[in-house]
Amino acid sequence: MEYAVRFDLIPANPCRRVVAPTGTKKEHECYTIQEAQTFLDSLESAPIKYKAFFVLATYGGLRLGELLGLEWPDIDFEAHTVRVQRTSQYLPDRGTFTDGTKTEKSRRTLKLPAEVFSVLKKLRADQAQQRLQAGDLWEPSERLFVGELGKPLHPNTPYHWLRGWCEQTGQRFLGIHAFRHLNASLLINSGVDVRTVSASLGHSNTTTTLNVYAHTFEEAQAKASEAVADLLRRKAE
Repeated sequence: MEYAVRFDLIPANPCRRVVAPTGTKKEHECYTIQEAQTFLDSLESAPIKYKAFFVLATYGGLRLGELLGLEWPDIDFEAHTVRVQRTSQYLPDRGTFTDGTKTEKSRRTLKLPAEVFSVLKKLRADQAQQRLQAGDLWEPSERLFVGELGKPLHPNTPYHWLRGWCEQTGQRFLGIHAFRHLNASLLINSGVDVRTVSASLGHSNTTTTLNVYAHTFEEAQAKASEAVADLLRRKAE
């Protein structure tokens, strides 16, 4: 509409007078801690590629494109860090391609527990074996998550695998982004401050984090207040 106004095709932009509807923001569905533990346990019998993918999704809280964009030089096995520097995207007319992160703050380095890197070492060994078997058919790539011939995964592939795995193992299916919300919930309920949570998730600012996870922060604050009250009650007895 602004384009039409600029070139005198219409006198004014009628959209400016439209009042956007207000409403409460729908809370994100999230796995419980028990569900997360059950899911991670079930991955012991899953292909190493998907075990590594969802272990990273759970412990790191990365977006789908960030997970698919990870490359081996981003993984520091000694320092136990993962650098998020790019995303992998897909468009029908372009296929799979490398793109930048969502915002500048999305470029970040995450410190993750040792068990994550133990899984990643197994993934690296498995990928090396696949490369040997494929020979000249292997498509050279530094990506962590690739198909049988080394081609970067299509973004729908982990989604469809997760749906099938949840059906097969009788678990609730909430989609891949639910693991990001789970990670945020775990951080918040562990008492991690909002700045650290925001930096870990790669949000552009803390306002975004507070808006998206307002209810989770409120619940964590309520638990903290109750914990303080409980301590004072015990001392008074």
